This record gives sequence, C-alpha cells and structure tokens, in this order.
Amino acid sequence: MKQKLRVGERHALSKHKRKQTTIRYFSLLAVLTSMCLYAVKQVSAQAAEPVATAVADIKPLQIGDTIPEWLWHHPMQVVNHPAHKSTITLSEYQNRKLVILDFWSTWCSSCIVSINKLQSAVGDFPGSFALLPITKQGKDVVIPFAKKRNWSFALPVADTLLHNMFPHRGIPHLVWLKNNRVIAVTNSTYGTAANIKRLLDGEVPEAVLYMNRPVKAVDVSKGLADQAGHNHSEHMEIFGYLPQFEKTSRVMAKEKKVYMVNLSPKELIAKAYTGIIPPGDSDKLIFSELPDSTDARLHPDPEMTAYQRDQWKEKYSISYHLCLPNATSRADLFDRMRDDLNRYFETNGGFYASIGSKEITTWVLSGTPQAHAIAKGGPDSTSITNSHYVIRNQSLDQFLYHLKTANASSIPFKNNSKYDGNVNITLNTPLKDLPAVQRELKPYGLVLTRKSIKTPVIIVKPTTKK
Repeated sequence: MKQKLRVGERHALSKHKRKQTTIRYFSLLAVLTSMCLYAVKQVSAQAAEPVATAVADIKPLQIGDTIPEWLWHHPMQVVNHPAHKSTITLSEYQNRKLVILDFWSTWCSSCIVSINKLQSAVGDFPGSFALLPITKQGKDVVIPFAKKRNWSFALPVADTLLHNMFPHRGIPHLVWLKNNRVIAVTNSTYGTAANIKRLLDGEVPEAVLYMNRPVKAVDVSKGLADQAGHNHSEHMEIFGYLPQFEKTSRVMAKEKKVYMVNLSPKELIAKAYTGIIPPGDSDKLIFSELPDSTDARLHPDPEMTAYQRDQWKEKYSISYHLCLPNATSRADLFDRMRDDLNRYFETNGGFYASIGSKEITTWVLSGTPQAHAIAKGGPDSTSITNSHYVIRNQSLDQFLYHLKTANASSIPFKNNSKYDGNVNITLNTPLKDLPAVQRELKPYGLVLTRKSIKTPVIIVKPTTKK
C-alpha cells in the first residue's frame, strides 16, 4: 500500500511537474514571440524611414539629365496591358529611340485628345517610339474609363514617384526621353507625329520643340507680327503655320479685329463667307474645281496618318490677322477678309474663291409653328437622349443645329420657316431617326422635307480661269 501510495505520489508529482513545465514553456514562447515582433517592428520602422526620406528628398529631373539606373527598374502598377501584366518598368521601353511620358487624368478632356493623338503616332513608328500615359488615379477609375474608349494600351496608374521626378502644375504634361536622357519637357501641343519623326531622324530638340517659345494662346490685344517675333506690324497680316500659337478662330466685331491662326485654307475660306453660307454647313457647300495637286492644299485628306497630317499642317496652314478701325459691322470685316485671302491665294496658291449657286439636296424645315409650340417665356433648356428630344424656349435655328450635329451627313439643313420666335418642342424619338422626326414635327405645324434646291455655294477655282 505504501508502495502504491508512493507510486501514486510520484505519479502525481510527475503530472504536476509536467504541467509546470508546460506553463513555463508557453510563457517563454510568448516572451520570445513578443521580442521577435518588437524587433521586426523596429527593423521595419528603421527600413521605412529611408524610403520616406528618399521620396521626400527626390531631386526632380531637368532637361539634359540622365535617367538614373534605378528609375528604369522601378516597378509601376499598370492596367489595360495588352499582355495582361499588372506591373511594368521603364526598362521595358529603354530600347526605343524615343519615349514620351504623358501625365494625365480622366477628367482632363485635352489629355484624352493628347493620348489619342500620340497613340496613333505609335503605329506610325513601330519599335522606335513608345508612349506611356501616367496618372495618379487608381485602377478602379482608369479601367472602366479605358474600356469605355476601347483603349488597348498599357496605362500606369496610382503613380507618385514619376510625378515627383517630373513635377508640373498643368496637364497634359509631356516628358520626352531619348538616349537615356530627358531631352524636353513640353505641353501637349508639341506632341505631334511630325515632331516625333524629326527627333527620330536626329534633329536636335531645341530646333523641333521650340522650348524657349512655348505654345500660347493668341493675345488678341496685339498683332500676330508682334507676338510671333516678326519686325513688321500691319492692319492685315498673313503668315503660314505658327508653331508657338494654338489654333484660334475669333471675330471681334466690337474691337473690329479678326484672328485666324493655324487654319487650313478651306477652313479660312469657310470663315470668310460667314453670313453668306449657313453656319455649320460650309464644309458641305465648298466645291473645288482645282486639279488634284492643287486641291490637296485646301484641307488634309481624312485618310492621312497622324504624321502626314502634321506635315500637311506645317506646310499649308495659314494664320490671318485683320484690324479694320473703319469697319461698321461684322459684314465689313468678312468683306475685307475675303479680298485679302483671295489676293493671297492667287499669288501663293494659284486659286481663288467666289460665290456661285448649285442645286443641292437639302433637308428643308418649313411651316409655321402651331400655338401650342410657341414658347411663352421661361428658361431655355435642352434634353437630348437616345429616346427623346426636348427643347424649351429656343429658336428653330437651334433645333436645326441639333439636327445637324446628330446627323453628320453630307446633306445640309436649311430653315425656310417664316417664324423667328422661340418654340417648345418634344420629340419621342432620337434625332438620328429622321423619318420619325418628320412624323413627330407634323403636329407642331412644321414640315421637314428632303428636296433639291438652288443654294449659295463657295466655288474654288484656278486663277487662270478668273
């Protein structure tokens, strides 16, 4: 019994010691774990500090600087990649002769224009030119935006590093990289296929990108000669393409001035006949009798590549400035503009423009609005959807403008209605469905008819036939 008791006591003690040992083991493990976690936290904190400092101490790159090696290999989050990659590095484009970083955002309409223009140029120079549109916005915003526009190229997103390396105030903002260096920093106006081609062909950036003469809006208080750096100033000035100015078209009747900058000859002719040719239809009512070689100077061919269009603009675009203190109306300005342009085109192009008439198939609006269609005042408003059209307190000319915009055809529209006031019209059909529009206009006392009518047109002829 004693032996059993001892054995029992020994057994009890053994169990007690095992329990104590287990408790001590877990206590020690907890302490060691806490120490390890603390050590990891300290190491992480110490590792994080240099990164934060590095970002804060980043020195922005300037024109002429070499791209540091680490920047070529910095991973960037990317969406919309053709190969379905989630990250890329600049080094993947390091073998290209020219790379443009285009800083943008989804809310910036001019950014979208810039990206589309430059992306079309990528196809003109396969393997030589690369475009990287870079945004601070995240993938949740950019992915649906790119999908809606059917974009099929890589879009780096959620970027901060490159924004710090190339700081800027406005977008679109272009950074040009060539031979591992920053060769230029410009706005989007210089992002043309023609400039890309010249740089790929070895021209120096300073000669191509006008970096000391940034593109700017026309100062309508001055003459173009003064602003362009020319030594003469006249009441009438005509230049060719002015790369330092953005495309502009302004008629200032009160100031008795006209500014037309970097327009095609066809666009200038159309502007000069304002008041004679219905606005919005001028491109449909200009007829050329010129040989093909001369006709090609009027307007770029829609089938041209982006590079070919840029070349055409530099070669044939015209800039025109008129200041006519004795003008008594807008009509005086346009009369003088027509005379000036014809003298210029006869001398420099071998052609001139004049008014003629032709039988033209036209959509004609006629009739007199019924009483319930006549607006009784109130605010003006417009609602256009895929299923209906509503205007309140607006003119029939405005209605026709909406029809023209919705139906981008070669057929012009003409208002032959005798009513000059405002109307209220509701159409339960999209404006593109012209047969349905015709039916829905009838209860309003209005008739839309397609017919052939004699119409004033602009005819461009060779000078020798004058």
